[in-house]
Amino acid sequence: MKHSLIIILAFISSLLCIGESYGQFQSGALDPDCFFPQIGKPGEIDTIYGVRHDNYLGEWLRNIGPKPGESYGRIVFKHSPDSESREIFNSGPNFDLHHLSKQGNLILAPSYQIVRTGHFRSPRYTDILTINAQLPARIYWQDDQGNYDSSRYTDLRSKIEGNFYVDYSSMVPYTTHISSDLVDDIIYSVETSDSSFINLFRLFLYFKGGEGLIIQGRKGLADSSVYIDTGSIPFGTNQGDYRGVGKNDLISSDQSGNMFFYRNDKPFSMRSFLHALKFDTIFVQRDNPRSKNSRGGGIAMHAFSKANGDSSFDFLPFFTTEYDTRSIEEFRIFKGGADFGSHRLTADSAAFVIHEPYYYDLNFHDMSFDQFGDIHDCGDMTGTGNRVLYVGGSLDGGFYGYHFFYVLGSAIDDKIDMFIGPIGNYGVAYIDTL
Repeated sequence: MKHSLIIILAFISSLLCIGESYGQFQSGALDPDCFFPQIGKPGEIDTIYGVRHDNYLGEWLRNIGPKPGESYGRIVFKHSPDSESREIFNSGPNFDLHHLSKQGNLILAPSYQIVRTGHFRSPRYTDILTINAQLPARIYWQDDQGNYDSSRYTDLRSKIEGNFYVDYSSMVPYTTHISSDLVDDIIYSVETSDSSFINLFRLFLYFKGGEGLIIQGRKGLADSSVYIDTGSIPFGTNQGDYRGVGKNDLISSDQSGNMFFYRNDKPFSMRSFLHALKFDTIFVQRDNPRSKNSRGGGIAMHAFSKANGDSSFDFLPFFTTEYDTRSIEEFRIFKGGADFGSHRLTADSAAFVIHEPYYYDLNFHDMSFDQFGDIHDCGDMTGTGNRVLYVGGSLDGGFYGYHFFYVLGSAIDDKIDMFIGPIGNYGVAYIDTL
């Protein structure tokens, strides 16, 4: 494979046995040239193992990007369930999984997870945005040498917090250029109450990027907020440059499967943001009774080949569709472009559909897509300019995991192009690409 190196580390390593993966087999769900790399086989999947049961080797694996002045990303992963320390390793042309070049540590507070990186104060720095189960989102600030320190952070808090209950976990933060074309602003939400869970009130919080954010120290307060009077906040969100304008729009889903579109145009106001997520319906579930937008979110990526000058991302939401007696999980892909968001989407208006393998082969019964939210844009793994979509699968209630890869772009179809599995004991693997 060219251009992209995919890293997969199973964190329950004592149950990941060499040769456990399936050999090659025939199926209508597979591309005729489907690649079956074998775990532990030299030249196919290079493998390292933890030293004890439940080592959690490779947990929360992420590419946090290069240091200033460098071009190769850096790998961050956790290697012990007893520590919140993530080790940082260099990559590059001499990368060797068995001789990792350690650069340092990234010590996150307990239960914090990396959401994404961004330029939250200056294009010179790549800072790390993290979230917690209920606590405020936290930015870890990069220093002049490109490193991170557990003491250099800012918590993104609301000016209004109830004494009885505070929860910041209901919405994955939305980050994009709003106030500036150079730095990223942040919007997310808080639920809070002074008295009971019945008397909750909810706010969208806006944090303007720039030096003013880091100057506040460890407690950064929202620049503005707006009360969410509908009683609900987005069930799932997905951000992407769907119009190819150089900044991200936002698609949100509610619990009923309806989707709403925020067009990131000037002038910005929190009230216009709230209005869009209440009333600008881009998909209405009741008009699509056969296909259920069942999990919200989705992924933004370059799924289709684009004309020169078109940098728009395509939208891949997750659906469950009824086909006679079967319910099929699938990605319905909608093309991005300058007119994206100007008209409603319907399930049948998708430009392409990627069905789960069960659609073609009954032997894949109960092997579901994405039980753990494992969907990734793997980049150009083939060197052809076509992006590769990764989807995690599971079987037997999640006790076995499978890895499906689909080459999109000019080679797009819904047949599996690379297959790895099964991997035992929940099958959870954290993957990223370099």
